[in-house]
Amino acid sequence: MNPEDKVLPLKVGRPTLFKTRPESLDDFLKAVELGMSVNAACDYAGLPRSQVYKYLKMAEEPKARRECKEFADKLKRARARIIRFRASKRLGVKRD
Repeated sequence: MNPEDKVLPLKVGRPTLFKTRPESLDDFLKAVELGMSVNAACDYAGLPRSQVYKYLKMAEEPKARRECKEFADKLKRARARIIRFRASKRLGVKRD
């Protein structure tokens, strides 16, 4: 068998939401930042809840894919922004 005859394996499986629907992920994060729960934000953005929770679970693994870790980090930041906003409203703090 010649080295030129070698067949490379094809990638198997569905493309991830990170590649197929990045605009939906942005809508999801904006919805969370506005105070929606993860489930409500999934419904709003049209994302399958099971897939979102799967990505969040995968992000906890030591050898998680970069996209999963970035997604989980963005979700944490979106949640933190709404918490800060609500706290500043309760405390009457003016924001610049």
